[in-house]
Amino acid sequence: MRVLIYEPAYMGHRLNYVRLIAEGLLEHGIRPRVVIHADAPASNEFAAHLADLAGRVDLLPTSRIDLGPVVRVTTRGDSVRFSRALVDELVGVVGQYGTEHVYLPGGDGMAQWMGMRSLVRPILPTNVEVEAILLRGRVPEQAKGIKSRLLNRLHGLAYSRFPWAGLHLISPPAYRWFQVYTPRLMDRVVISPDPIKLRPRMSKSEARRQLQLPEGGQYIGLVGVLDERKGVPHLVEAFCRKPRPAHQKLLLIGKTKPVSQEALSRHRPLIESGQIVVVDRYVSNAEFYAALSAMDVVCVPYAGTRWESSGIILDATAAGRPVLSTTRGWMGEAVRRFQLGSTVDVADADKFAEAIDQAFHAAEDYRVSPRAKQLLAFCSEENFRRSMLKRIVHRLSLSTTPPMSWGSLFADEPSAPQPASGKMVCNKECQ
Repeated sequence: MRVLIYEPAYMGHRLNYVRLIAEGLLEHGIRPRVVIHADAPASNEFAAHLADLAGRVDLLPTSRIDLGPVVRVTTRGDSVRFSRALVDELVGVVGQYGTEHVYLPGGDGMAQWMGMRSLVRPILPTNVEVEAILLRGRVPEQAKGIKSRLLNRLHGLAYSRFPWAGLHLISPPAYRWFQVYTPRLMDRVVISPDPIKLRPRMSKSEARRQLQLPEGGQYIGLVGVLDERKGVPHLVEAFCRKPRPAHQKLLLIGKTKPVSQEALSRHRPLIESGQIVVVDRYVSNAEFYAALSAMDVVCVPYAGTRWESSGIILDATAAGRPVLSTTRGWMGEAVRRFQLGSTVDVADADKFAEAIDQAFHAAEDYRVSPRAKQLLAFCSEENFRRSMLKRIVHRLSLSTTPPMSWGSLFADEPSAPQPASGKMVCNKECQ
């Protein structure tokens, strides 16, 4: 079978998704074509995720899409133009290579535009099946008025018009929206794992030595790209809201964006004293895991929408560390439901500061709960590969182990009540 993986945007999680899908295909004897951006081979993300696959897959660094809307805050118009350009390029690539099955690891935005284009006429040959991963869902909030309900229905129509083979939702709350606004798609919409690599546990002292940090004291912090979306300014202000004992420290590791640099600049004395530790650079996968293991508490004060997911709460749990999360959206819901730590309204600096105190105090007694272990099993890389390959395995009549489903995490819970018309409530699949 001729399979294409199309992912020009190489930042963030995307090339990890590409790698895992490609590995799954190779296990079944399928050598995929992988279309990436022309600039991707020079990136740290490529070195981390795809360099080892060179020679085993057909890597095609041919895309020259302007990636500006991915790397900076843009207007809605910029986002629409970006999605349209991606779809236009995809149509050309599919025609060029005679593909039978397509994966879109970064399907946000593209999925809706493909549906809009399909309102007029089919944009791909009928023998081509397409599966997309939606990291954030890109759907409106629950309807609260006539205008909002109309917008929701238009979004639902856009998704529904394309003949998807599969839509993989990384954010479970988005599934509830799809239930209401795309009922005809629900046999092809599934909650899929946000994949994490399960590594042997690392002690705090070992991780701190590896990162050349002082071994003593307590650390709360965040690792990854340090920008406004991840709530770094909120975390800095809450940590500095009150005087703290010298052994309590804030650890920030990753490329620091200007808004975070500005927040940190107001607390220069704490940086100079070592109570705030900033490592401003790209971190490798190994350093990412070591950073989580070095912390007593991993803080996730994201300021995003209710649909947004964050793999870091899973990585923190896999490392055996408690999470202090925003109350908002899926991250807050997941922390509470799976007993991953605690939550707080990160916009309230006083409450946030108090929650940091409480998290430090509770960290020593934290243990990964049975519910959290189930979640980690669902989100394993192996289960992600099985989820992504389920449709192709069926098309080729191959024998393989089926993926663990999201609904299986709640097999011991009573079913949710049937929804009243227009209400977004859950069945087992989206609980």
